[in-house]
Amino acid sequence: MLEVIEKLLILQDRDRKIRRVKGELAHIEPQRQTMKTRAAAASASLESAKTKVKELESQRKDLELEVEAKKGMITKYANQQLQTRKNEEYRALANEIQTCKEAIFKIEDQEIALMEQGEAAQKEAVRATQAASEARKMADDQVTQLGVREENLKKELADLEANRE
Repeated sequence: MLEVIEKLLILQDRDRKIRRVKGELAHIEPQRQTMKTRAAAASASLESAKTKVKELESQRKDLELEVEAKKGMITKYANQQLQTRKNEEYRALANEIQTCKEAIFKIEDQEIALMEQGEAAQKEAVRATQAASEARKMADDQVTQLGVREENLKKELADLEANRE
């Protein structure tokens, strides 16, 4: 009877080991997916940062074009001012020129603010690039480690199941 109990205890121990190995195998794929998700999130953050930099640069260029248009209007008004003979028209054109200069000043202030935001966004893009690179490298390393661990666990499981018989 003792021999039967001993065999049952050995069988129970092997069953526990098999269950433990199967449990570890079941957790490998979710861990792999988690690593891939983290890498994808870092890449998405990088793309978002790059998009923001491009948007800010585009807005800044739009403001530059607007400044050039206002400067063109000032030139046009100045030419009209030289051709006018009435004081009211001269003053109206002078007022328009002053309005354009004020608008240019405001636009240039916006442009400076956009440049500052662009610099901050550029720094964020560099940081996001580094973070994405690190996340990708870490995910690749961990996925590789998980693959090796999975192979080892499968071999261990095969050995345990063979010994269980």
